[in-house]
Amino acid sequence: MQGADLQGTDMRGAKYMTPIQVRAANNWNKAMYSKEFRALVDSGAWE
Repeated sequence: MQGADLQGTDMRGAKYMTPIQVRAANNWNKAMYSKEFRALVDSGAWE
């Protein structure tokens, strides 16, 4: 996902992605995620 533009993308049904992959994309914080996945990506606990 590196370099992908996720702005406005609905990622709620996406599978097999990791927080590291998501954070490598541009505008990852402007995409829509499930509550659980968003909390995981925002937490940084996976770093």
